[in-house]
Parts: sequence; C-alpha cells; structure tokens
Amino acid sequence: MSTLTISSAAKGSDVVTITTGDGKTHEYLNFWLRDNCTCPRCFSEATYQRLVDTYKIAEDVHPDQVATTANSLKIVWNDGHVSTFSSEWLQLHTKEYTAPSPKKEELYPERVLWTRATIANNKPTVPYEAVISGDHKQLLDNIHSYGFSFIHGVPVTAEATEEMCNKFLPIRHTHYGGFWDFTSDLSMKDTAYSDIEIPSHTDGTYWEYTPYLQLFHLLFHDGTGGETTVVDSFKCARDFKEEFPEEYKLLSEVEVECHSLGDVHLVQRKPVLIHDKNGELVQVSWNNSDRSTNYHLDNDTLKKLYSALRKWNTVINRPENVFWQQLVPGEILIFDNWRVFHARMGTTTGKRRMCGAYFDRDDFLSSLRRFNATSEEDLYKRST
Repeated sequence: MSTLTISSAAKGSDVVTITTGDGKTHEYLNFWLRDNCTCPRCFSEATYQRLVDTYKIAEDVHPDQVATTANSLKIVWNDGHVSTFSSEWLQLHTKEYTAPSPKKEELYPERVLWTRATIANNKPTVPYEAVISGDHKQLLDNIHSYGFSFIHGVPVTAEATEEMCNKFLPIRHTHYGGFWDFTSDLSMKDTAYSDIEIPSHTDGTYWEYTPYLQLFHLLFHDGTGGETTVVDSFKCARDFKEEFPEEYKLLSEVEVECHSLGDVHLVQRKPVLIHDKNGELVQVSWNNSDRSTNYHLDNDTLKKLYSALRKWNTVINRPENVFWQQLVPGEILIFDNWRVFHARMGTTTGKRRMCGAYFDRDDFLSSLRRFNATSEEDLYKRST
C-alpha cells in the first residue's frame, strides 16, 4: 500500500480537500474532521474515546486557515480550535487507502471446512500449559479455523478447569450457572443431565443470543457409552446448498421455534441457517430435541420444512462428516457452538462427571484480533 503524503490543502464551506504527493485529491467533511479531532482535549489516547461534545460543535463549523506539511494537516477552525491530523491518521481513515473493516477480519486465520478424514490425522490441539500461561493464540486460531480444539495435559479437577476457563475468556452465565460441574442426575431439566443418547445438535437454540463457545472436560467415567462426536455444520451446509438449493433457501428463511422448559420458559424462533447482511453463513441453529411443534406454520410450509429437515439430517449424519472421539480425563474439548455440532452416542452407563462452560462470541473475536495483530497499539489505532 502506498503511503499518503500531503502536497496541499484547500478549505471550503463543507469540505477540506487535500492533494497528495501523487496528485490524487481527497475530500473530508468539515464537521467530520472537527468531530474527530485528535488533540488531547478532544480525544483520549489512553482510552481511545472521544472527549469532545459533538453536539456543542456548530453545525456550520469550518476552517479559517489550513496549513500542510508532507506529513500533517493543520486546521484553525472558525470557533478558534486548532486540529492537527497526521498523514498516517488520514491514510488510516481514507477509504481509498484503508478499506473499512471494523471487525478486522483480515486478522482471522483461514477457515478450514473439514471431514472426518481431514481431522483423523490432524486433530487440532494445544497444551494446557500454553493456555494457563496466557498464550492463547494457537487455541484461538484452531477454534476459528476448524471450529474446535482439544487441550491436553489438563489437571483432572473442576477447580483447575475453572481456573483455566477464567484465564481464557469471561465465562457466560445462564440458568445453568456459570461454570458447570454435573452428572447424569437430571438436576436440570435437560437431556445433557441424563444418560440417554443425544444426537448432533447445537446448544441454546432457545436463546436470542446463543452461546458461542462451549467447553467440556470429562472428569470421571467408570462405565461405557457416551462417545462424543463433532460435525462441521458449515461444511455440511455447503454440501446441502449444492445438492438441495431449494431446501437450503427454505431453511435460511423459515423460522423454526425451539424451547427450553421445566426449569425455565425460553422460546425463540430463528432459521436453521442464519446469514449476515452480506449473505454469508454465520450460524447454524439446530437441535431436533428442542424443536417445538411449530404449529404456527401452515400445512404447506410444514410439509416442505419436514422434507428439507429430513434431507438436512441425512447430510449431517453421513459417516464422512462425523468425527468420533472418546473424551478422557485430562483432555478438554472446546468448540464453536455456532458451527460445530456435538453429540453423545449410545446409552451412558456407570458414573460420569463432566464440567464445562460457555463463552460469548464478542469476547472470542476480541481476543482473536488482539492475539493476531502486529501489536495491540496498532490494532487500536486502526479501529478509532
């Protein structure tokens, strides 16, 4: 990327126009420049927050004088205030030089859509010592790339697991609590607290804001059954869209109602396949066990929905899409609950003790950006 140098500047009633060293011109709204003044009275470098009261600035604020060097633009405003903008700041806030990217997706590692064969000999994993010591980059990258990661060498106690969770990200609190430590005693009205098989699903389809990450640590199991499977639902969605485009469209548009009842009354309606405003798939919300009757839908829509769900169920359960793993004490599984399905296979016998937690998406993405930026200062400077 070329570096912006300033050749000259001209003031106007609405805009300041600068001409760069390579002859290009750029216009900046007067009010925008005054509102984003970088002087210590208007902006805090310590907190990256605006200090000026925007609404005390006159709507018709304009420059009395402008002056430039190759590396700066100085403006004396008609209200007497003086602003100086560096060429670096202008470059970072000029679309022709710096594409607006508030979430800094360019810092994210490439997403890998996987099958069982992909993962079998390349299981993403990190050592416990890295996480507890604060070195989270590889764990964050694994989760973004593959949708999950294992953490090995974990002390087999709930206390050590909770300490590690708190070192990693803030724990999300729900009606299940914050950090969970549970057995199959149905202490909560959810099949997770039972010994029966649970098919592939995402948690929290009944919450408006679904937990993003989920973490499991098996502390003890003296019986059989209860193998865990994971499925890359984004890879399945890609296949589903190619094979069944009409059904993909239906599952992207029809809102399916899901619920959690017993201890609470939580109900939400959302599509199975959730996209952002650009049409990119960002979340799969799928839990057949928690799906309500959906009698609000007319019979024709219900018929099409059942047909689409049957095809979807076939795709996500293809053997090549399902990675099996027997969880063991000392090894944690953490996964993207917006992308990776998990299941508990077969009837679980004996005593089984599990602990874990939820984490939110904003906290995860914030850490992902911070650990992948050249420096935190550079990241913050590019985000104001």
